[in-house]
Amino acid sequence: MIDRSRAVTLVLASLAGGFTLTGCAPATPVAPAIDPVAYYPQLVIEPSLYKFLVVDYGNVVVEPRTSMTPLRVLVPVRSQARQQFSVQHRYIWYDDRGREIGDTGWRFAAMEPGLREQFTQNATSQDAVDWVLEIRSAR
Repeated sequence: MIDRSRAVTLVLASLAGGFTLTGCAPATPVAPAIDPVAYYPQLVIEPSLYKFLVVDYGNVVVEPRTSMTPLRVLVPVRSQARQQFSVQHRYIWYDDRGREIGDTGWRFAAMEPGLREQFTQNATSQDAVDWVLEIRSAR
């Protein structure tokens, strides 16, 4: 018969050996997940601003680039808040291969209750064919 301390030693040794063996097993390669979002929004608003801002998507104006002028975008945004608050916004520009090629930098806007602001910007590069407008609170 095995005494109690020897039994505990055998159990601990077998557990340690099991961990060692499983720790040495080669890792199974994992394929990256496929992104389920087929379309990324061109307007990205900080979630805390959802209840305060509305966008008139029907009146977004995108003037395509020409040989003389870059892409130009105008997005109408209206405040639903009861008091003035400030936001920051910036446009990010993309080329025809979807690569980011520049941004306008963050700009401030004071949003007055019930009034509409026009967030208008020209692309920073003649190569820009697509855009994203980001809006965040200006705390």
